[in-house]
Amino acid sequence: MEKNTVKIGTNVILNERLGVNKKQIFNIAKQIAELSKKGYFFYIISSGAIGFGKKTLKQKQGSALLATDVEVRPLHNGILATVGQVELISCYKEIFAQFNLKMAQLLLARDMFADRKKCENLKVFLKELCEKNIIPIINEYDPLIFGEQSFGDNDSLAAAVAVLTDSSKLILLSTVDGIYRAEDSNEVIKVIENANKEIEKRFCFQKTSKFGRGGMLSKLRAAKLASSAGIETFVINGLKENSIKDLLSGKKIGTKIISLKNNLSEKQKWMLIRGFSGSKLVIDEGAKQAILQRKSLLAVGIRKVSGKFDEKDYVDICDLSGDLIGIGMVNYPFEKLEILNKSPHLWVGYSKRCGDKIKDRNCIKKVFQKEVIHSNNLILV
Repeated sequence: MEKNTVKIGTNVILNERLGVNKKQIFNIAKQIAELSKKGYFFYIISSGAIGFGKKTLKQKQGSALLATDVEVRPLHNGILATVGQVELISCYKEIFAQFNLKMAQLLLARDMFADRKKCENLKVFLKELCEKNIIPIINEYDPLIFGEQSFGDNDSLAAAVAVLTDSSKLILLSTVDGIYRAEDSNEVIKVIENANKEIEKRFCFQKTSKFGRGGMLSKLRAAKLASSAGIETFVINGLKENSIKDLLSGKKIGTKIISLKNNLSEKQKWMLIRGFSGSKLVIDEGAKQAILQRKSLLAVGIRKVSGKFDEKDYVDICDLSGDLIGIGMVNYPFEKLEILNKSPHLWVGYSKRCGDKIKDRNCIKKVFQKEVIHSNNLILV
């Protein structure tokens, strides 16, 4: 059985007036039913809870919670998601039943992926759903999860699920035909070799969708995560009648982001999912070359520290141009590493051991005698 992860964007199932597009959900369910008979299984990540919540509360309670539609406060987003998730899953249940598709609701939080034991249990659970041919409709547990505790968008959640379930493909359904070459262009990029920082700068526009929280930038970031685990990503138009069927039949539609040929261990896959935390270490060229040769990261090679993290947390590792190189587990908390952000003359007295001798970067070795990230706890992306 070929497993695939499909992410359905908010605008695919809601129209511009926040009306439910049941016809489109019917179309997706029909494709899944037909493909299931051919040996495919799907993990579905569906956005739309907040959009459904806006629709429901606007109808029943006026617009008290909707005074700032573009930037609703986090607690209000949680209320909208809580109300909307009921409507969303009811809609899926009603339509999936018409095709005799068994389904389940699954709400996930980021900390389920951060804890390795929880992540392993989740992997077993998702595998069991597949074996029983029960299609999970997955969404993030929104109500009390804000900021860095959140995935931020369902593209990232979909990528994490794809990696965890060893999916063959990550399929991102949008309302456009793929990733366009420029904002004012109708030319779709057919193939992207590597979803790196340069591609993000060149091809993506910092706009989220009208009702959702993602955009093409978030899709490329999700593709990079999936690609690092050897999973191909496709951005296709979910409004077209047979887009999923056409893709899986071999038709060249949408934008394909090529995967890296990585043979990751289960620990490395978990590290990959656990990473992309928002906290990062920016390193110099010497440290970059050392890491690419599978060596440990030393403090002397770090040029900037950002984000909050504790010892044993996982952080992103970027080069001086901002490209993500890898993810690793740090041996020091942010409070100790942040000294590397300071000018050399401010290092004096940071460590009693070095005292007044801390005047240049060579003295960092005396302050940080242990590697910041050991090579055994580092994965390249």
